[in-house]
Amino acid sequence: ATSTADASGATPLEKAYDQARQSFYDGDYAKALEHTNAALAIAPYDAVLHEFKALTLFASGKYRDAAATIHTVLA
Repeated sequence: ATSTADASGATPLEKAYDQARQSFYDGDYAKALEHTNAALAIAPYDAVLHEFKALTLFASGKYRDAAATIHTVLA
């Protein structure tokens, strides 16, 4: 089940988001986006995840995709 915590106490959603943030901080935006998309597969309506995805896309230089992503969050 997606809400079940692992041995560290983290749920799959928390783990994916933590991995996304760490990849972002490491400058690996492709991996950050991969982990963000995994988190969004678990929680597709999470506004914070969509904001983070937009930030990751922006940092990657994908400005149009970032704008489209953040626009849906703000709308």
